[in-house]
Amino acid sequence: MTTTPGQQQQHKFNNCFVCKDLVGENARTLRIAIGFGDFYEMDYIIVHEECCNDSVITRFIEHFENPTT
Repeated sequence: MTTTPGQQQQHKFNNCFVCKDLVGENARTLRIAIGFGDFYEMDYIIVHEECCNDSVITRFIEHFENPTT
């Protein structure tokens, strides 16, 4: 059985991009995605609501463009 990348992402555990803690099932979160339009998503991050601040999007873009940092 083959799976698409989107299907694989649904089954992995997510950690908050900022604090690195595991995101609980009932945690209030934001999902920030990078892609093209509404139909092609290349990558995304999950952030606890309380961890979100103005620099999160900038850090995500920098991480996406240079994943080794």
